[in-house]
Amino acid sequence: MKPLFALFAVTTVLLTACPAATPPTTTPPAGTAVASILLSCSPTSIAIGATSACIATGKDSSGANLATQPSFTFTSSDTVKATVSSSGVVTGVATGSSSITAVSDAVTSNAVGMTVTAAGGTFTDPNF
Repeated sequence: MKPLFALFAVTTVLLTACPAATPPTTTPPAGTAVASILLSCSPTSIAIGATSACIATGKDSSGANLATQPSFTFTSSDTVKATVSSSGVVTGVATGSSSITAVSDAVTSNAVGMTVTAAGGTFTDPNF
């Protein structure tokens, strides 16, 4: 009975001395976290009903493009003037301007100013 008691005592001491296990961290590998987003749209001036393509590029903390690009959510500051689809296509709705941005992992891109002009361009009255 004494050897069993001694084994129990040693096991208790060892378990008490061990630190508690810590859960693993979920930090992404270096170079995979979105540190910034560069947004570009072309053209930045469109007529009502016309479209412009916006491209968002995720960058790591060193400014390099991420090897695997995350998904982005595109937004327009004034949807009465211009709307933007989930794929970054801006459509002119009414004359004026709107700022387009992209967001991923709580990081917001630079704002791109989008100007919407009247469809058909400038009209010149020949009677004047």
